[in-house]
Amino acid sequence: MVNFTIDEFRVNPSRFTLLQHVLGSAFQFSVDVAGRLVVQRLLNNAAYLELALFLMEIVPHLLILAGHPNGNHVLQAFILACNSPALVDSITFFLRPYIPFLSCHYFGRHVIEKLIDHISQEMLCLLVNDLSGYVLSLSLSEIGSNVIQAMIRNCDHRPSLAILVSQIIPHVQIVASNPYGNYVLQDAIRRVNDEVLGNLISRLMDQGTLLVLLQGEYAHVYRCLVDSCDVTQLRVIVQELRMFLIVHGVILRQSESGVLVIRRVRCLIRVGQARLFHM
Repeated sequence: MVNFTIDEFRVNPSRFTLLQHVLGSAFQFSVDVAGRLVVQRLLNNAAYLELALFLMEIVPHLLILAGHPNGNHVLQAFILACNSPALVDSITFFLRPYIPFLSCHYFGRHVIEKLIDHISQEMLCLLVNDLSGYVLSLSLSEIGSNVIQAMIRNCDHRPSLAILVSQIIPHVQIVASNPYGNYVLQDAIRRVNDEVLGNLISRLMDQGTLLVLLQGEYAHVYRCLVDSCDVTQLRVIVQELRMFLIVHGVILRQSESGVLVIRRVRCLIRVGQARLFHM
């Protein structure tokens, strides 16, 4: 096996044709601006043994690479190059203590998202437990919300998904009125089972919550709700929306913003009735 250093690479980059050529200096190549581009290219055509050796070498540096402006691209390329979930699960295993930190890190969150997209369901369930207690704060942040959305989209284990979403439900009004949490909530509505969705509906259809959210700019969470629920739930939603107009309609008509809210509610009712007609 022929190994080259980063200095030799700078002298003659054309000699690097196999991933094994960077073994021995994998970390140095990964954090170098030009070196990481070579590693990313070589990862695409690497054999399983080369990938395993490469991983063994960078394991002590995984946390640094995940948070590095160049190294995080190498880790993402490695994850995409792996045909075996076992290698991806190995990276996840070593990064597990740092998942909450990396989930809100500017570079690290890209690595976590890639891991979530490619790890096994068993490992994803472990990550759900690791993030217990952090779900709400991550859902409300610009960076962390992407990680929570990825977990919701990829988690097929219903009990784990319910655990994840259950941490949002008590704070549904805060999440729904947040520019990032709103999208987390919409993904949750599309993915959860009927029981969890029923809990979300009961919270979102509260008259006080309706009055707050429908006056804000993130009221489209209700359109997602209307599009995702079953017949029984949809009837409840339409009924609550009609009751909302009866209770608050007179006051809302006295302002332009209130008239806009009335239009939104009527539009939701029309969409709900159309769905009921075709069900």
